[in-house]
Amino acid sequence: MKGRTAKLIEHAELSDNVVFTTGEFFADGSVIDVIRAESGQTTLLHWDGKASRIAPQVELATRLYRPAALDSSIARVMRLPLEKAPYGNTKELLEGISKAFATYVQLPSNLIALVTAFSVASWFAPNREAVPWLSITGRDSTAARQLMRVLACFCRRALPLTDVTMSGVCSLPLEWGFTLQISQNPPSSDLHRLLNAARERRSCVVHHGRLVHPYAPIVTCTRSPIVTNGSSLTAIEIPIVPSASPLPFLDADAEERIAKEYQPKLLAYMLDNHKNSGNYDADLSALDASLRETARMLITSMPGDAEFCVEAISALKTQHAAMRCNRWTDIDVVLIEALLFFLHEGIKEAVYVGEVGSAAESIFTGRGERLQLAPKNVAARLRDLGLKTEDRDKRGYRFLLTQAFSRQVHELALALDVPSIQDGQHRCEQCVPHAGSEPHVGVGVLNVPNVRNEHGDVGG
Repeated sequence: MKGRTAKLIEHAELSDNVVFTTGEFFADGSVIDVIRAESGQTTLLHWDGKASRIAPQVELATRLYRPAALDSSIARVMRLPLEKAPYGNTKELLEGISKAFATYVQLPSNLIALVTAFSVASWFAPNREAVPWLSITGRDSTAARQLMRVLACFCRRALPLTDVTMSGVCSLPLEWGFTLQISQNPPSSDLHRLLNAARERRSCVVHHGRLVHPYAPIVTCTRSPIVTNGSSLTAIEIPIVPSASPLPFLDADAEERIAKEYQPKLLAYMLDNHKNSGNYDADLSALDASLRETARMLITSMPGDAEFCVEAISALKTQHAAMRCNRWTDIDVVLIEALLFFLHEGIKEAVYVGEVGSAAESIFTGRGERLQLAPKNVAARLRDLGLKTEDRDKRGYRFLLTQAFSRQVHELALALDVPSIQDGQHRCEQCVPHAGSEPHVGVGVLNVPNVRNEHGDVGG
């Protein structure tokens, strides 16, 4: 009886020390990752920073690590590397991945650079506070599907999904750190919720009375671009344009050959670089604020190839230029531009909400758009941007054009990349020149620093 009791105690102590893991990153730089054995079963790879070993369990300090259970339906779809394999250097690895994309997907070279960079960045997601989102759009469904299949060969733990619901995603074993590949037309409200929640590690949603962190790199495939609210990050846009020539055929055997070659190389690359992946020194000020974090994610995932990083950033700058054009008729941007007009004009001590709306309508008209803005809607939009009106009088609500208010408006103008500050002109002491930007056409402003201070006096 005593012997049986001792065995039970020993088993209980062992159970307390067993960790069923999907992967571990330790402070000393060592890593445990789950890979697939030749038998098809999961096993562990332990990397100590210099060498690796493969074993069904790894004992470190007082803990025994074993692979976490994986549902067979997921195991059949999700690829895991069989080992780690030499990849040469960063340049050779990226060139090989880019060549595969160029072979099977007809994309311009700048977009191939972005899908390559995203694929590599997905391997560094466990070490990131935020992850990228790749948005594939267009009506050529054959090309889009083939791009999704090639991405699945390279991305870490890619999981293809269709018509997702938030409840369905939350029911997945998200601790595995999937790259979610979602095809859905049209995008559902649940997909919008997922995109807003999945981008940052600390974001969570409530599911069946518990908090779930749906943190994951995401690839979406839709006919039209997805517009999200509440997210500080912008998607990497990959538009699919119909081609006159047919795509090279990608069969299942070719997919497996690509994945079998590159998954081990990407694992080795991640193990070699995961500790240094937080360093970057590129100047990203020319990019839209919502693209800068995405650029950092891509750059820090490719520390060994500065030339490729420049190519990826250049591709994001092209996307940024298109985003700037769209901003010309963005309501929030035009409202801030209207406020800048009154601030730089320097005539009024206060401006009424209705006046701001009228000036914004004039800007829209000058840009070939027709839009009527009710004062209550103008006030609501500006309030959402953090701009508060003073108590109303018989003419309505108004903004006092003080130095503090001017600073706030200028900060918003910079954050939103308002067109009237893109031409590099120094209209007041709070304007920051944007050298090299194209001048805009719209409501004029005076090139004098006529901004009133808190006491109502004109400065400058």
